[in-house]
Amino acid sequence: MDENREVMQAEPADDWDDIDLSDLPDSGEDTTFAEPEETEQTPETQTEADQPTDAEPEADADGAEKPEAEAQADQFTLKHLDETRTVSRDEVIALAQKGMDYDRIRGRLDEQKDYAELKQRVETLEEHEAFLKELAGDRSVDDLIDEGRAQALMQQTGIDHDTALGRVKLDRERRALDAERQKQQTQQQEQQKQQEQADAQEQWRKDCFLAFSKEFPDVDPKTIPQEVWDAFGRGETLVSAYSLYQLRALQKQKNEQKRAEENAKRSTGSRQTAGAKENMSAFDAAWYDGT
Repeated sequence: MDENREVMQAEPADDWDDIDLSDLPDSGEDTTFAEPEETEQTPETQTEADQPTDAEPEADADGAEKPEAEAQADQFTLKHLDETRTVSRDEVIALAQKGMDYDRIRGRLDEQKDYAELKQRVETLEEHEAFLKELAGDRSVDDLIDEGRAQALMQQTGIDHDTALGRVKLDRERRALDAERQKQQTQQQEQQKQQEQADAQEQWRKDCFLAFSKEFPDVDPKTIPQEVWDAFGRGETLVSAYSLYQLRALQKQKNEQKRAEENAKRSTGSRQTAGAKENMSAFDAAWYDGT
């Protein structure tokens, strides 16, 4: 039986040639096939036609091209009188600069106009004065004016010439006296204002000296440096000016001390390094010499 078994295993089965295998797949894979799924295209799987090119303008969410949107954003509508204009940002800047220059030019023109008007008035007054002097003859211009006003007063009130002329002269003297009194009053007010300012300044100085003596009782005023007095003269309190001076001096001292310590450390480090090298050299020499 073993021999027959070995013969059966050794001989190929001729019955396999009669079996129809046309309905089976060529490979050993599962015969159940599913429909192919749509795979999402990646940048690697996209074709050149599907990929965007640099030549195509990028559009925003509304579909409008960005350059056109930016160009529209740079447009401004200006209204002047009955005219409406659409200008760019550069034109707006240029118009603003012209407007600023216009104010300067307009100011200069106004100054020139005021000067021209004032000059014209002075010339007119000079002509009138020359004419009045010509009419006055040997009299003064004031006497000529008084005579004219007296004539007018006579016609209005029916008084005689001497009475009318006396009233006119008295009125002129009263106006001159009022003007002089007003001038003196103005001068007195200005002097009083200046005196009040001087008194307030002197009181402020006294308060500063008192505050300094309380804050720095051991400091002799003669030792106060000039830079503190200069700051005090510019309106800074004496305590504040001297405190700032001390702070700067202390900061300067600290900086100098720090630089001195750094220099000392560098100097000490150099000496230590040099000594170590000398000791090492002596040790190495002794080691290699065997002593």
